[in-house]
Amino acid sequence: MKKRIPLVLLLPGLALFGVTSCNNSSTPVVSEDSVFSLSLASGASSLYVGESDKVVVSCLGSYTYTYSSSDPYVVTVDGSGVLTPVAVGSATLTVTQVETGNAKTLDLSVTEA
Repeated sequence: MKKRIPLVLLLPGLALFGVTSCNNSSTPVVSEDSVFSLSLASGASSLYVGESDKVVVSCLGSYTYTYSSSDPYVVTVDGSGVLTPVAVGSATLTVTQVETGNAKTLDLSVTEA
């Protein structure tokens, strides 16, 4: 069974960071050219104020990720990748693989429900 160690950091201008793993594999596969992609669980192209969604990380192997929002006044993200839109606007979500430092971004648009 893979152990998960929570990590909580507060940095100016960034939302709460957290740690999650991509899959349930007990053996991490670390590669500098690891590939992963991001999508929203709902499949939506935008978020609505008051309606949560979740970031889905698709990857090969087992990695740990951190999540951050460029504007937590528009959308926050928790350590599990759950997004909470709080105001109309736009923000960029950054997801980083801890083991490799590889990062992907997802531009988010929040509108009224």
